[in-house]
Parts: sequence; C-alpha cells; structure tokens
Amino acid sequence: MRSNKGFTLIECIITLGIYSIVLSLALGLYLTGYTLYRHMEYQVEVEESLRISLNTISGNIRRTDMPKSKVSVLQNKLIIDLWEYSLQGGILYEQKGTGKNQLALNISAFEPNIKNGILTVVVYGKGNNYEAPIPMTLVVYLGGE
Repeated sequence: MRSNKGFTLIECIITLGIYSIVLSLALGLYLTGYTLYRHMEYQVEVEESLRISLNTISGNIRRTDMPKSKVSVLQNKLIIDLWEYSLQGGILYEQKGTGKNQLALNISAFEPNIKNGILTVVVYGKGNNYEAPIPMTLVVYLGGE
C-alpha cells in the first residue's frame, strides 16, 4: 500500500506561479507608491522654498521706511533698500553688502516687476522631470498714486 503524503510536482509549480504573481503585484504597488511619495516630497520641498523666499522679501519690504522710494527693479534684480535679490544658476540669492546667502534652491525663473506703485514678484520652482514649473506670486502695494 502506498500513502499519498506530500505534494506533486504540478502542485508545487502552480503554487510557485500564484506566489510569483502575488509578489510581483505587491512589488509593483510598492514601487508606484514610493515613486508618488518621492514626487510629492520634491514638490512640497520646492513650494516650501518658494514660500520662504517670498516671506523673506515681504518681511524686508515691511521693515523698510518709505518703500516706494527704496524698492526698485534693475535687470531682473529686486532691490529693497540695502538688500538685493537675484537668480543665478537656479538659486535665488539674497545679498546685503558683501554678504550673500542662498535663499531658495531649484528656481527656474524670478520675475520682479513694479507698476503704478504695485510690486509683483513671481518665482517659479523647477517642476519634477517633465512637469511645468511651480509658480508662486507676491503682490505688495508700495504706496503712491
């Protein structure tokens, strides 16, 4: 008499096939989630950098006496009293005298503009891969007319 203890070769192959399918689906979901997480983390980091830079600019304008006469834009550089803001190589710099600080990284464009006593500063953060740049705008009334 023969006892049927154990698995046949066909049962083992079917079990391994099902296990492989489930494992590949789980791995695919994990990699998709991780990619989405990294993408959102980068976007949040860029937006945070943009907010910090615009808040710094806004704070310096608020601390300036008579901002209409002390705020100007020359060759895409924003000048607020003794402070100068400019974009160089994807980095927004803040300069006062000989001191120069990095204010924001991953910047694709910096567009300050003054018209009729209104300062508009648009900063674009670099999008991830082939995405459009992330814009953020600061509008400040300087006084006057």
